[in-house]
Amino acid sequence: MAQYSTDWHYMIDPLFFTANMKVWKEFSPEDQKLILSCAAEAEKYGKALSRLSNDNGQAYEYLKSINKLPAVTNPKEELKKNGMTVTEYTPEMIKRFYEATAGVRADWTQKIGPDVVVWIVLLGTSIAFRESSNFTMNLLYSITHGWLRKTLYFFGVLCSLAFFAMLVYLGAIEVIDEIELNVSSESLDIPVWLYTMATPLFSSLIIVRILQRTVEDIL
Repeated sequence: MAQYSTDWHYMIDPLFFTANMKVWKEFSPEDQKLILSCAAEAEKYGKALSRLSNDNGQAYEYLKSINKLPAVTNPKEELKKNGMTVTEYTPEMIKRFYEATAGVRADWTQKIGPDVVVWIVLLGTSIAFRESSNFTMNLLYSITHGWLRKTLYFFGVLCSLAFFAMLVYLGAIEVIDEIELNVSSESLDIPVWLYTMATPLFSSLIIVRILQRTVEDIL
């Protein structure tokens, strides 16, 4: 077992419940509602476990109320009891650590840049549309039937197509401008249009994926 542990609040590790849309549609509305209810309960339970002894006692009370208190209700004290040195930073210490690492963050922000993030996000979005695993807002869609559901479906498709078509148009204009101006990135001296071309390129791919999925849903 490790001898030292430092609690320094450097990041949040988000976890998501996801479902393939094709599989999700195979469930009845009643089963979908049941699954969503179970997911919400599991989310509350998972948060309570991770925050146990780290909050004002709400996590402990919640787990107690559902009769799910674990054997160890204070993980840090349990680690200390078993010989581990646990260091917890005060808010002032966390602030000083954050300030001391500001240069590292600034340096890598320039090297990686938001444009690379755009590449990753849009590529992931195109894959999500291909796999029917993209995030959707389907509250109204789920409670409607017949022609109204179909109308909402095609309205959503048209809105998505219009949005990404606009990204293609505006992204193409930006790429052309950057080529004409011969702009390069400050950190790596790479032509900026190589980054920004991700917007029209992957937006076009996303439009293709949306149309493919729409045809599959209709047929």
